Amino acid sequence: MAPVSLPQPAFELPAQYGDNKVVLLVRDPWWIYAYWEVTQDRERETIEVMRRQGCDKDKTVLRVYDVTGSSVEKPRSFFDIEIAFLASNWYVDVGIPDRDWV
Repeated sequence: MAPVSLPQPAFELPAQYGDNKVVLLVRDPWWIYAYWEVTQDRERETIEVMRRQGCDKDKTVLRVYDVTGSSVEKPRSFFDIEIAFLASNWYVDVGIPDRDWV
């Protein structure tokens, strides 16, 4: 009698890992790729803090800081990109090569 081979379940990457983080990757000198995950708990906490401060949740933005020759605490400049609410990644045109971005 030959051994019975059971079908193996296909491995699927999870849609989320339950982490709060943002990752930036260099695509080329003028573009970076950002991806992120925000848990529902963190999103609720943030919205509650915004409400207490009198802010409305009008839009979702990705804020990009130029920290070339400076620090995160005192960035040279920044810009915001309005993103689709359910997005979890974005290509960012930084417009200037040879910079440090956060």
